[in-house]
Amino acid sequence: MRRSDLRHDLPLWLRHRGRSRPFQYQKNGSSAGCGFRRSGALCLGQRFLPPVQYGVVWHRPIQARHLEQTDRDAYLARKHTNRFSKEKTLMINFEKIDRSFLEVSRKWFSNADFRRLIMAEQIEKDAQEAWFASLSQRTDYYILGVKSFEGWVGACGLKHIDPSLHTAEYWGYIYPTELRGRGVGRQMFDFVASKAVDREIQTIWLRVSVENKIAVKCYERWGFSAVCKDESEVIRMEMAIERPGT
Repeated sequence: MRRSDLRHDLPLWLRHRGRSRPFQYQKNGSSAGCGFRRSGALCLGQRFLPPVQYGVVWHRPIQARHLEQTDRDAYLARKHTNRFSKEKTLMINFEKIDRSFLEVSRKWFSNADFRRLIMAEQIEKDAQEAWFASLSQRTDYYILGVKSFEGWVGACGLKHIDPSLHTAEYWGYIYPTELRGRGVGRQMFDFVASKAVDREIQTIWLRVSVENKIAVKCYERWGFSAVCKDESEVIRMEMAIERPGT
């Protein structure tokens, strides 16, 4: 990789300006580093860089920092993630789940961080098949898969549907989590809420972990209010819904 390519990927405050020109050197083929040459004099940062492919010393009159290869990779990953999250709303479709969804969702639930985020357990294939076969007979459970142009990206629905109390629990999840911030969650909730109104449900409630702070803030913006929190650090939130025009 050329030095010009390296500078192109870095923010402006990490690129050299004016008379300060970074250069790279090799010492005994074991350690690499960068410095600034001014008027023929070598001005190094606070320390030598470790043996990496590229490094940059950020030099200011008071302080100097270095950016290692791993730091640079992390910076670029954050930059692309932020750019991805600022894209336009991702349009989705709601479809009945099939066996292709079951196969994909098993891969999602093999991710321990994802399971912890949505408070779910590991899925066994036999148990999932039995659950899928029972859906046609259940009246207390409603599920739809969420699809984008790339394929399945989540699921949403209602469970614990109680016609006598006119209540139901809303649930939904998105995978991968990088799709957050693109309007997918709001589309899911609006669609499920409309189905809940058709079923004459008047109150929707949900459970969310206190660790899932992003989801808690979203639910509050949508109109949910926290009712209680149990000993397992799970918040119960509720929201009253009504048919438009009533």
